[in-house]
Amino acid sequence: MGDDPQAGTRDGSNLIVAGFATVGVGALCYLLGSVLREPASWQLEVSGKVVKHAGPAVQATMPSASAP
Repeated sequence: MGDDPQAGTRDGSNLIVAGFATVGVGALCYLLGSVLREPASWQLEVSGKVVKHAGPAVQATMPSASAP
């Protein structure tokens, strides 16, 4: 496929642009897949006072249905 100046078509150029777009989308998908492969290995940075609670978690109580 090529460009035909007499007919005014740009099929060759359009094909190249579509190929580059396909390669770009593929590269983006590959990069996102490699980044999101192991989300458990991410680390969070926190600032301020960080407290480690050593006791059991406190369960919230459900409100009673008879309360107005």
